This record gives sequence, C-alpha cells and structure tokens, in this order.
Amino acid sequence: MATILAIDDNGDNLISLMAIIRESFGDATVFTAQSGQHGLVLAQTQDPDVILLDIVMPVMDGYDVCRALKADERTRDTPVVFLTAIKADRESRIRALEAGGDAFLSKPIDSVELTAQVKAMVKLKTANRQQHDEQERLARLVLERTDELERSHTAMLNLMEDLNAENEARKATELALESALREKQGLLSELQHRAKNSFNMIFSMIDLAMFSEATPDLKASLIDLGNRVRSISELYDLLHASGSLIEVPLDQYCGRIAAPLVGLSNITLSHEMDNITIPAKLAAPIGLIVVELITNATKYAFADGRQGTVSMTLTRMPTGARLEVRDDGIGLSSDFDLAAQAGKGLSLVQGLAGQIGGNFMIEGTNDGTRCVLEFAC
Repeated sequence: MATILAIDDNGDNLISLMAIIRESFGDATVFTAQSGQHGLVLAQTQDPDVILLDIVMPVMDGYDVCRALKADERTRDTPVVFLTAIKADRESRIRALEAGGDAFLSKPIDSVELTAQVKAMVKLKTANRQQHDEQERLARLVLERTDELERSHTAMLNLMEDLNAENEARKATELALESALREKQGLLSELQHRAKNSFNMIFSMIDLAMFSEATPDLKASLIDLGNRVRSISELYDLLHASGSLIEVPLDQYCGRIAAPLVGLSNITLSHEMDNITIPAKLAAPIGLIVVELITNATKYAFADGRQGTVSMTLTRMPTGARLEVRDDGIGLSSDFDLAAQAGKGLSLVQGLAGQIGGNFMIEGTNDGTRCVLEFAC
C-alpha cells in the first residue's frame, strides 16, 4: 500500500488530486498540506513513499520545500514529483532538478501519467530504503574492520617505540599523504557513482513513461528527451575518462552523441572533425544542438524512405569553430523562414546558440539542407 503526500496551497487542486489518487490507488494512504511548512512536518513524521509538490506557493515555494526535504536525513531519500502548470517550462524544470526533484507532472494532472509516476517513485523509494540499509550494514562492517586495524596499528606502534623522532615524522607524513589520497579517490568515486545513478534514474523514468499508455506523439517526445539526456551523460563520461573537469575534446564528443541518433538502415552518417578542445560549459549546449539538428534530419529529410546521408563537419577558425550538419534529403520549402516557422527543435537550437554567443543559420541547398553553427572558443 502506497503512502502519498500532496503539498499544494490550493485546496481545490488537492481535492482533484486526491480524487485521481483514490481512483488509481484505492488502498493508498494520502496526506495533504496547504503550505510548505506543514508539508515538511508531515514528510518527517509520516515517511511517505512519494511527495507530490506544487511549485508556486507563498512563504515557501516548491523549490525551497524540496531543498529542505533533500537536506534532511529523514526525508532526503523520498522521491519528489513536482507539479507544474507549464509542460514546456524548461527553466522551472531545470530549477526543480537543481533543487533535488526526481520527476514532473504537468497540470491538469493525467491519471495515467500520475499512476505511472507514482508506481515508479514507489519503486525508487523501496530501492533507496534497501540501499540505505545496505549502506548502514557496510558502515558497521567498516567500523568493525577499522577497530581491528586500529588495534593492530596500536600493537605495531608499541613494537616501534624505539625508532627515532625523524623516522616517526617521516612515517606520519607518509600516512597523512596516503590518507589524503584515499579520501580524494573516495570522493571522486562517490561523485561518479552518484552521477551514474542519477542518469540511470532519469533513463528509467523515461523508459517507464514510454511503456505506459502513451500516444505516439508522446513516445516520440520521450525518445527526443532521452537523446538529450544521453548527450549530457556522454559529456560526463568523456570528462571522467579524460581526467579533466574543465575541458572536453569536441570532435570526440560530437562523434559519440551523433552515432546513436542515426539508426535507420536507409541513412548513413559521415563526419570530418578537426581536433578541437573547448571548455566543458560550452560542450553541453553544443551537444544538445547536434542532437536536435541530426534528429530533425533523420525525421524530415528522408520521410519517404529514400537512401541518403547526414554529414557533420567541425572546422577550426581563427576566432573559434564552425559546426556544420548537412543532409541530401528533400530540402526546405521555397518559402521557409526560420524566424517565422521554427519548431520546438530549431527554437531550442537558436536559444542554445544565443546562450554560447554563437551564430546559427539554416538554408536549403540544391541537394538538401545545410545547418551551420559558428561560435568562439
């Protein structure tokens, strides 16, 4: 039986939400709160399996409540599903993820989506509990082993009391350096583990949503979302592999994210890339741009199933670099106007290009479509 906590300052919204929950989970225990402060108290005392949290509330908004939940040891493992009234509000979703949110539901709430999200979050909470129990078991084991090591270490020190002061200082310095190295390695390993788990969780949530009773359009949107998430995941993998936290080889990064996007037998991907290293803060937006441009080409340029090629080139320039994505598909209509006819994908590309101070251009050619991004680096 699931325990659900709904936090929303609007009583009518809570009534509607409870009705949907009762219909989908007849045996669920539901707690409600009309303020962030009351919601925090209920979360700490009732230990819910999932928290449905509105964003816009007085005194404490949803972001503040989520940060408080994730900072409290009693509630940090409880999944938080944000309720947002604007499905495409990218800024709100980014803020929610930064606050520690685990998922989103768009208002008005869809019962099928709610059911899928709650089931996924209940599984996540169960997994978190099991992981927490395992961590406590390992912590106890580490303490036991540490006690044994400390006893052995003490006995060894007693046998080495006749060593001179200089030798003792040298060994103390070596131990301190080894301890610092182990601590650094442990921190890096923990960061890698957490990042990996976070991306796995996001991919799992997308997969769960795709297996639900979603429309073809929704499934296509989820596939696009998964490709975008994969581009960020590949960036972190490449940074970790290179041992750098500030720079990334752009040619390798673009090649890694482009290949999985062209999975159709009638389309061939080719690329010619100069070896260019850029700051990591530029790589994420450029990766998303590559995903959108290649996805658009595979969706629309070869809609009739014709054979074709999508090519990608990266060229070093005196002031930066030029990234070009070209296809030999059906091309653009003669009256195409980017400012007036850009869809969500191209609008996102324009926004990201502006974010990095770059220039984006798209044009029809005699044998397809050509997209060019120029940026300083």
